Amino acid sequence: MKNIILFFCLLCSLIAKSQDDSSSNYPYQNKITKPDFLNSSANSIFNSKSLKPFFLSLKRVSNMEENLVSIVHFGDSHIQADGFSGIVRTELQKKYGNAGRGLVFPYKLAKTNHPSDFFSKTNSNFIYRNNLRYSVDFPTGLTGYTAKAKDQDFSFQIGTRFYNEVENSFNKLQIFQSNEKNQMNLVVKIQPEDSIIFLPTHETNFKQWKKISFELEEPVQKISIQGFSKKNQSIPPLIYGMVLENNESSGILYHTAGVNGAQLIHFNKSDFFVEQTAALNPQLIIISLGTNEVFNDLLDTLSWAKNIETLVNNLREQIPGVCFLFTTPPDSWKGGAPRPLLDPIIRTLYRKAEELDFAVWDFREAMGGKGAMKTWIRANLSQNDLVHLTPTGYNLQGILLIEALEKAQKEEYDH
Repeated sequence: MKNIILFFCLLCSLIAKSQDDSSSNYPYQNKITKPDFLNSSANSIFNSKSLKPFFLSLKRVSNMEENLVSIVHFGDSHIQADGFSGIVRTELQKKYGNAGRGLVFPYKLAKTNHPSDFFSKTNSNFIYRNNLRYSVDFPTGLTGYTAKAKDQDFSFQIGTRFYNEVENSFNKLQIFQSNEKNQMNLVVKIQPEDSIIFLPTHETNFKQWKKISFELEEPVQKISIQGFSKKNQSIPPLIYGMVLENNESSGILYHTAGVNGAQLIHFNKSDFFVEQTAALNPQLIIISLGTNEVFNDLLDTLSWAKNIETLVNNLREQIPGVCFLFTTPPDSWKGGAPRPLLDPIIRTLYRKAEELDFAVWDFREAMGGKGAMKTWIRANLSQNDLVHLTPTGYNLQGILLIEALEKAQKEEYDH
């Protein structure tokens, strides 16, 4: 039965990858006509009072009393492709200011699909792993992915694209990497000139990993990163992720990390996920998981509840005062019927929200309730797998979450 679960996780990964190969972009459509089958009255945040500190931070950055609001949003294939999280990020940035693209991973190093607002390229050979398979010799961190060059002579490019009326240039780069003896250094070159080499300006060391920072002379949209070896340095570093920031602008820094096929337990088992997430200093953490749990016939809802509790408590221990917002999975089908585990998974989320004081956005109810995915596919909002949405569907999901957050902010803070 374990093999069946692993097969499904791999299938999710392959589906998402094939979707990316055929159409890597999730174009934003400014004007989406909301269908009548949406449940507008259900589009709200449960336990929204728990988000008051986050809403206060938004108010303070809007009044220029703070420079930055950091949000971390992690999940499964819905988030790796950045389908609806990209809309939430850019809509918040248009309202409160754009402090940068935030957390990214050079997914081409791991031969998997990208969000549409940034890209990576390489001619070097890398080995890689994600958090679906644990290995003590190849740990994972805050993005759920890790890559390491096979040879000392390696380089890769990463760059940003204009998306939903938001320009994503950056002048500060932070790289989360391993911290091993005899490890090679990393340097940055500006693309396409490649004439100026930037060395790290700051380094924060932890026991097994470190964060290095580069300050660029002006905002850019594309850089190359390459290995640089001094005497006795021969080991290419493990790369866990990087943050693209524009410190010339205040506003929202919205970090996303998704892993195709991931379940909540996989993030709990990621070696450095909690402490590296804490290094992002988030005011809000959004968790969009549960789709793959729904297809896990061996799932015990008690273990699902325990995993929620472990995740929230571990993160709160490292990030005191952080707010949490869980989003429910969309309605999903298999074998001509909705997945039966979806109901107990959502009920468990509500129960733990009351026990642990976090917020829940019930996307399944907002999209029309149980069985709504059939309606969404007829409206070209869902893909044929009855699990993933179309680009227009993800755009609509992002808009619905923005509306739910704005409603909660008015009810809980503005009053």
